[in-house]
Amino acid sequence: MPEQLVTFGDVKKAADRTLKEMGINPQDEWKNYSFSDAGDDLALS
Repeated sequence: MPEQLVTFGDVKKAADRTLKEMGINPQDEWKNYSFSDAGDDLALS
């Protein structure tokens, strides 16, 4: 896997945009996720 192809921040910004277009508040949505110390895994809480 290439180094730094996209950062998590880039992915989150794109996801936030998509959620807003769908009429969902991204802040509400992200509260449902917890992030591992590694920062690689998204886990449903």
